[in-house]
Amino acid sequence: MKSEANIRIWGGDDDSVSVAPLGTTLPVGLTPLAAPFKDVGFLDESGIEDSITEESVEVRVHQGYRIARTKTTGRKLSKKIICTEENAVVLGLRDPGATVTTAAGVTTRKGIHKSKSDPRVWVFDTYDESTSDEIQRREVWSRGEVTERGAVSRTANGASLYEFTVTCTGTADEITNAPGVAAAV
Repeated sequence: MKSEANIRIWGGDDDSVSVAPLGTTLPVGLTPLAAPFKDVGFLDESGIEDSITEESVEVRVHQGYRIARTKTTGRKLSKKIICTEENAVVLGLRDPGATVTTAAGVTTRKGIHKSKSDPRVWVFDTYDESTSDEIQRREVWSRGEVTERGAVSRTANGASLYEFTVTCTGTADEITNAPGVAAAV
């Protein structure tokens, strides 16, 4: 049945992307995250962009050289985020092989362009604050990795933006308090 109450306008003040070391216990509810989870900070106005790519095999037949059958063989789940803060979490995602030291208020990051696999636990929280009851959607990935890092521009007429594409390489679960998502009885 149609219901306008099920139309979501995501982009609440509390939207967040958080990471934790691989193997961290996954959240099972919607309570605020605690250590060792770390928030990447403010996101660009474009928010969190989901992408699902289905992988399939096509079986073509000689007659008409048409596709007679397809078989889905896999699925690739990824998200694009654009971080607006230049903080330790964001720079750690950008340069996972770097070593960081701080002395007398000066931080040195060595090896900032090393290529290194850096799987982590990822949590994506989004909120619809346009209703009287705040709706939260939490997506939890047991394992995800940054697979693309966009260009960073440092200009006088805008914030430095750090773009990442994160690919799910583990399980993905959704937790929400949206009433329309509950299975029909």
